[in-house]
Amino acid sequence: MKHFHSKLALLAAGLTLPALALSPGDPVPIEAVSQAKFIQGKAPTGWNEDELYIFECWATWCGPCIAAIPHVDALYDSYHEKGLNVFGMNVFEDGEEKVAKFVGKKGDGMSYPVAYVGKGGAFETSWLKPAGVTGIPRALVVKNGKLLMTAHPASLDTATIEALLAGGEPQDAIVGKFNAASLKKSKSKAMTLAFTKATRAKDVPAMKDARAKLEEIDPESPYLERMALNITLTAADWAETENILNRIEDPKKAADTACFIAVQIDSITTGIPASLREKALALLDSGASDHSFELPAKARLQLALGHKELALASAREAAATNKRLPQPALDAFAASFETDAPQNLADFQKALRTEILKNRRQ
Repeated sequence: MKHFHSKLALLAAGLTLPALALSPGDPVPIEAVSQAKFIQGKAPTGWNEDELYIFECWATWCGPCIAAIPHVDALYDSYHEKGLNVFGMNVFEDGEEKVAKFVGKKGDGMSYPVAYVGKGGAFETSWLKPAGVTGIPRALVVKNGKLLMTAHPASLDTATIEALLAGGEPQDAIVGKFNAASLKKSKSKAMTLAFTKATRAKDVPAMKDARAKLEEIDPESPYLERMALNITLTAADWAETENILNRIEDPKKAADTACFIAVQIDSITTGIPASLREKALALLDSGASDHSFELPAKARLQLALGHKELALASAREAAATNKRLPQPALDAFAASFETDAPQNLADFQKALRTEILKNRRQ
């Protein structure tokens, strides 16, 4: 008999998972699965010893879920006779008929059993919420009645399935790897949330602390550079803000960053050196950016530097050429530059939101 070692694998790696009501190594209630409405196939009535169970959570409205179905089906076709059981659990969705129609159209492309859970079903309340699953697609992997791990279904490749079916050390290595990645993601998310909270409070020390902790957790995090920039902007460290711009080698990235800076400093009327605005403007003039705010930001930078005619021309160009933003807001922005009260970017953003909401209601 093969043994379940997921918690041992975590301890060996020196890791602990976040406190959840349902963590790797904990038993899962099969009743929550059997209570679901099965669109095709049958619910499991018990756990077959040493067989592997994947509960793949999906919804018809979820594009990435639909994209993962062929991969999940291929795993089922290849390994079902070797002990792999797959159950498609339709979650976070209302409308059994819609789900049944979708499954019917998939045919042999979704050949494993599929259950309709709906919103707030027993599977959601006793599996997903306790396990901290808030987004899909997500696969919950079970063996001998206990949760091994959760993972994106696309990450469950053939080598992973074979190791989990084998049990013992191969299983421990895979479980430790996946749960370490899950822990890293969870901790990183906590630090990005802490950074966002500190940014809203303009608490620079707390921002620096959250960024430092994220860098310790994940030195390769793509958020670190933007966090550093947010810190300098919040601290009004304009010299370092300009230094950050100067250090960016990629032209498009530099231009997009300049656009971001222009938006952030637009409402600040004093203390910003002209050199920072001139540097940002030069990068926007380079044409490397395709940001939808490029021309509005350029207009505001030109205005702040005293180039009123150039600012008006940029605002008019934005209204004439920008096809991604609502036209009424663009027209109003351009028209305001012909008055003594040109619209700032904060008000422009509010006008955009108003137009977008109006369009959605129509």
